[in-house]
Amino acid sequence: MMNDLKHNQLIFQIVLGQKFDFKNKNIDLMQEKIKDLNNTIRVLEAKIESNERSQYKYNLTTTQNEDNLRKLQRIIENLPQLSKKLAFINQEYIDKSRIELSLDYVEWFSDEEAKKAAKEDDDEYAASLSNGFYIRNKHNENQIVNINDDTLIYVFEGAASKLADFSSFINKADSLKDRLFRIYSISNKILILEEQYRP
Repeated sequence: MMNDLKHNQLIFQIVLGQKFDFKNKNIDLMQEKIKDLNNTIRVLEAKIESNERSQYKYNLTTTQNEDNLRKLQRIIENLPQLSKKLAFINQEYIDKSRIELSLDYVEWFSDEEAKKAAKEDDDEYAASLSNGFYIRNKHNENQIVNINDDTLIYVFEGAASKLADFSSFINKADSLKDRLFRIYSISNKILILEEQYRP
């Protein structure tokens, strides 16, 4: 009987020890997982901080570029020889190294000035007014100008204004009719041809 009791006690101690050992192993595994999670959190926090720094630098650079662009634009626009006009392209005459454009010059008005100009022209219900602008075209003109392969040409592709290659611009010349462009020139030399966005 005593031997059975000792035997049972021994079995009980072995089982109990295994249980405690099992629990200890579980605790060790949990602690390892917690340690791994903490490491992952630290890595993610470092990435977020790095991204925030990159975003700050990007915003700072963008703001500086915008400021520099505004300064440059102010200087350019106040050059006494610079002519800035807005025109529809009526027709194109294409040569290998140049294009002749027939232009119809117009005036652009925005917001309240647009409503006022439309009223003056007896065109108070112009469709463009709902988009906040009005284009005055009192006289149909056909002034011929030349653009060469050193002219900067910007056209819209979708909603983005992009610099156009001269040869590709020539190839698409047929699609220019009735498109509106801002024209920057000095002494009748076209420097920039920039398509005007119309909502």
